[in-house]
Amino acid sequence: MASPKPAATAIAAEIESLQSAPTECAAPVAMPVKPSPEDRYRMVQSAAYFIAERDGFRGADTDYWAQAEGEIAAQLGEA
Repeated sequence: MASPKPAATAIAAEIESLQSAPTECAAPVAMPVKPSPEDRYRMVQSAAYFIAERDGFRGADTDYWAQAEGEIAAQLGEA
């Protein structure tokens, strides 16, 4: 049997050392980002539309808007 080539042995040793080395990764930090008033308005507008769509557009616009305001406020941590 032939002995392994020196390059292959070196690569195998490097792979082994990398696999056994401790790894440290910085934990992602969730930075709360407050949307601009325009972005928040669009978020509420979209949410109100989808709420109304699920309801078959049978209710009042203001009711859908109020429900959407509550949902977006909760998602943004305002509630």
